[in-house]
Amino acid sequence: MIDTEPSSVPEQINAILQQRGLLGKDIGIYRIVPRQPLTPGVAEGVLQSNAKQIERRVNGTKILARSYSYDLAGLIR
Repeated sequence: MIDTEPSSVPEQINAILQQRGLLGKDIGIYRIVPRQPLTPGVAEGVLQSNAKQIERRVNGTKILARSYSYDLAGLIR
């Protein structure tokens, strides 16, 4: 989960976690707060459009696979 500082988690979520005794505990969701504001495309998970792609149909189901070339270090900066 990507969040902002101060947190943008809705109060309703915090209230549910509090009611169930989970607020502040490790529940398997990690909060990532960037040092600088994210661009809208990054925050929404939009990837560049120059991906290699292949499309197949199997028994009437369309399968679309895309391959992106990203530098892992660049993604986590």
